[in-house]
Amino acid sequence: MSTEKIMSMLRSKKLERIGEPVLKFRTLPETKKKLPLGSSKLGGNPDLPVGISWPVNDGRPLDLLLQLNLAELPRRFVESALPARGWLYFFYDLKQHPWGFDVSHRHGWRVLFYDGDRKALGRRRRPDATDPVLRPCGLTFFEGIYVNWPSLQDEKSKSDLHSLTNEGLFQAQVENSGHRILGNNHGCQGDMQLESQWASHGVFLCDGRCPNFDHAKAEQLEAGIRNWRFLLALHSDENAGLEWTGYGSLYFWIRDDDLRNCDFHNVWACFQCT
Repeated sequence: MSTEKIMSMLRSKKLERIGEPVLKFRTLPETKKKLPLGSSKLGGNPDLPVGISWPVNDGRPLDLLLQLNLAELPRRFVESALPARGWLYFFYDLKQHPWGFDVSHRHGWRVLFYDGDRKALGRRRRPDATDPVLRPCGLTFFEGIYVNWPSLQDEKSKSDLHSLTNEGLFQAQVENSGHRILGNNHGCQGDMQLESQWASHGVFLCDGRCPNFDHAKAEQLEAGIRNWRFLLALHSDENAGLEWTGYGSLYFWIRDDDLRNCDFHNVWACFQCT
C-alpha cells in the first residue's frame, strides 16, 4: 500500500514523473530450516561451483553479503539489464570496511557471476573455517518506488516535494524501504558515478581540494563518468545482523558496457552515510 500511497501523493502535486517503479527486496527472518541450495539470500555461506575460488583480501576471506539467483528476479524490473539466469555473488570485507574512495580499496569487495549448471553448486564453508559474519536470510522481492528528486529543476516543483515530505511522504518511503537492484540513485555524500570513475582510475577522492589532487587526470576521465550505472544498494538489516556505521549504505556500480557483457570484474563499491 505504501507504493500506491507515494504515487498518489506525487500525483496530487503533478510530480508523478519522478516516481520510478524499482525492484526492492527485504529479508525473511532466519529459521532453523536451511535455505534451498542456490536460492537468493543475504548472508550465510555461498553456494558456489567447484571452479570458483572464494575471494580474499590480504589473505582474509571476504564476507558474503548477497547471493542472487537471477531466475528469481521479476523480469519486468530488470528486463535485459541482467541475465535471465545464473547467480550473482556480492562479497565484501566487513572487517576492513573499505569506502571506495581510493584505488587501493578495490580488493575489499568482489562480485562473481556464474551461469552454469545448478547441479554444480555446493554450500561452501569459509576457507578459514569460521562462521559467517551475517546470518543467512531468505529474500522477498517487491515493487518499490524511487523518488528521483534530483531530476527536479524548477523551484516550484522542489517546494511542492518539500511540502509532501512534511505531509507524510517521508514516512511512506520508510514503509516502502528495502534493499534495491538497478534504477536511478542519488547519494547523500556526493556523486557516486563520479566517485566510481575517479577512484577506480586512481584519482583519490577529496572534492579536488587536496594539495596533490590530479586535476589533469580527473579532467581526462570526465567523459566516462556517466557510463557508470547503479547496480545494488544494501542497507543495514537486523535479520541478517548487518549494521552499517552512521546510518550508511553500501552501493555497487558497474559500467554500461560491462553490464551488457555480463562482466562483473570491475564493479566499484561506494559507502556513504548521513
